[in-house]
Amino acid sequence: MPTTNPEEGSPAQTPSRSRRRTWIAGGVAVAVLVGGGIAAVVQLGGPVILPGSCIVQGQGQGDAHVRLAPEQASIASTIGAVTVERKLTQRAATIAIGTGMQESKLRNLAHGDRDSLGVFQQRPSQGWGSPKQLQDPVYATRAFYDKLVQIKGYKTRPLTEVAQDVQRSGFPDAYAQHETEAITLAEAFIGITPHAVTCKLSNRSTVTPAPTIAAELDRAFGTSSETHGGVVSTKTQTTQGAAAIAAWGVAHADAYGITSVSHAGRTWKRTEATWEDDPEGGGQKQSTVIRTTG
Repeated sequence: MPTTNPEEGSPAQTPSRSRRRTWIAGGVAVAVLVGGGIAAVVQLGGPVILPGSCIVQGQGQGDAHVRLAPEQASIASTIGAVTVERKLTQRAATIAIGTGMQESKLRNLAHGDRDSLGVFQQRPSQGWGSPKQLQDPVYATRAFYDKLVQIKGYKTRPLTEVAQDVQRSGFPDAYAQHETEAITLAEAFIGITPHAVTCKLSNRSTVTPAPTIAAELDRAFGTSSETHGGVVSTKTQTTQGAAAIAAWGVAHADAYGITSVSHAGRTWKRTEATWEDDPEGGGQKQSTVIRTTG
C-alpha cells in the first residue's frame, strides 16, 4: 500500500521486496519479476511475448526487455507522449516513468494512502489537482513535469533524488531500483528506439472510433491527426516524434481496438504481435498510420 511522509503528507509507495532477473540464452524465455509486476528479460534469441502482454526492447542485441501489461504500456506511452509534446529530454521521461513504476506500478489507481490518486499517487489536498484530473494520465504527467522542470539540476542529478524532490516520499531511496527499466521504456516511448514496442493481444471486445483515438493522440502529443474511416494518420516534424506515436498506437491497441500501426516502412499487427517490413503500409519516417479496420 502507498504510504506518505508524515511530515510532508505527499504520496509514496513502499519499496518492492521482490526484485530478480533471469538471464536467458538461445531464445528460451522464463518469467521474471522486477519491482512488483514489471518484468525485465535479457534474451539472445529475441523476446517471447505472452498473450495479453507487451514487450519493450532495449537498444542493441541482447539488451534488457521490459514486459508490461497493456495498461502499463499505455501509461508509459502517455508519459512519453507528454515528454515529446513538452520537448523535454529522455532523462525527464526516465525520471517520470521510474516514478510511476514506484508509485503505482504504472497503473492509473483510483485509490492510495489518504487521498492519493493516479499514476503518480498525487494528492488533491496537496494542490496537485482535482480527483478527476489526477486520474487523467495526461494531466497527471503534465502536473509532474510542471514541478520537475523547476528542480535545479534535474537533468544530471540521480533519479531517486530528483523524484524525491517532486514527490516528497516517505521512502526517498525507492525510486533508484527502477532506473534501468525506466531508461528502456523512455527510449522506446519518446521514439529514440523505433519499433521497440510490441504486444500480443486477444480478440477485440470493443473498437474506439478513429476520431476519438485521434483526439486522445493529439491531446497527448500536441499534433493534428487526420481520420478516414477507421484510419488515423499523423504527420510530425521529426522521425523520432513519429516513432513515439507508433509506440503509443501499439501500447493503446488493447484499450482502443487498434488492429495495426505503420511507421517508416514497417507495420505492427495485433494478430502477429511483431513489426514486419511493409513498404505499402502507409507509414513514412515522419508519419504514422493507426488502423482499427483490416
